Amino acid sequence: MENLTENYLETQNINAKGYGVMPKLVMQDIRLTIEAKAIYAYIVTYAGAGNTAFPSLKKILCDLSIAKNRFYKHRKLLIDYGYLSVTQVFNDKREIVKNIYTLNQFPKEHTKEEPVAINISNSDPMVQNEPYPIHQNNAHKSTSIKINTIKDTDKKDTKVIDTNKEQ
Repeated sequence: MENLTENYLETQNINAKGYGVMPKLVMQDIRLTIEAKAIYAYIVTYAGAGNTAFPSLKKILCDLSIAKNRFYKHRKLLIDYGYLSVTQVFNDKREIVKNIYTLNQFPKEHTKEEPVAINISNSDPMVQNEPYPIHQNNAHKSTSIKINTIKDTDKKDTKVIDTNKEQ
């Protein structure tokens, strides 16, 4: 039976379902893809105060909206660079029951010879830290007509400018 006289803490904010502490080093490691960083961040949320986490593969794939092959490709980066270790647990029939993810405290250091995980496309280069372009290409342009009305107070006229016209 529950003791009704005990004090307890109830959280109703974004942290109510749990949270983890994300090391800045992971986010700054240029060898990792954005997907690898997301996978690491996801696993960190399960770690809590300890150093291991046990989310199922099905749960990770569902929550991150990621396909199995894509998940394994980017998880491999975390393993290769020493951020994550995965131990498979088998049942009596030698079937994998679960994976134990261990967040390693000392990842491999970055060397200049290692490739970095930057995917540059020649078709549509974007400069980092620039505002997101309104129109990346003609296929994504809006077909709606937006008209801004600007009043010239000196002439008391109204000018209509079509902002969708190409400059």
